[in-house]
Amino acid sequence: MEAINMESVNFEILRKNSPELADIAGFAEQYVYQDPSSCLVKLRSYIERMVTRIYTKMGLPMPYQPNLLDLINNDAFRTTVPSVVLDKFHSIRIHGNKAAHGDPQTKEKSLWLLKEAFDLACWFYIVIENGSKDDCPSYQEVPLPVTEEGAEKTTA
Repeated sequence: MEAINMESVNFEILRKNSPELADIAGFAEQYVYQDPSSCLVKLRSYIERMVTRIYTKMGLPMPYQPNLLDLINNDAFRTTVPSVVLDKFHSIRIHGNKAAHGDPQTKEKSLWLLKEAFDLACWFYIVIENGSKDDCPSYQEVPLPVTEEGAEKTTA
């Protein structure tokens, strides 16, 4: 079975070294307006993979039962990752969990957390993948979906 490449508006900087992160974030962008809950669930999956990659790349010891909360709260991780980054991981984790368990979500929340995920992508690219800050693009708002009639569509 062949993997699907989901081109993103804001996450292509990750494509070369972490194509799965670029793909997951691309799917989140696709859902941001019409299905905010799915967007947040995808973003939670995105940070879970990103956190796991950080452990691997930095050679950090994994906790005994590595669920996402334990991975983020692990002392080795917390001393390696800046608090502003930890806060973004926690925000996406918390809201992604709520979305996965049926709490209604808004497009405003999904737009906010998509921007947080972009900030994480830039940090990850620079610090973990040894990329250049100059390569990081400016965040672009995800365009509203267009209906068959050509009008922008904001809700499902």
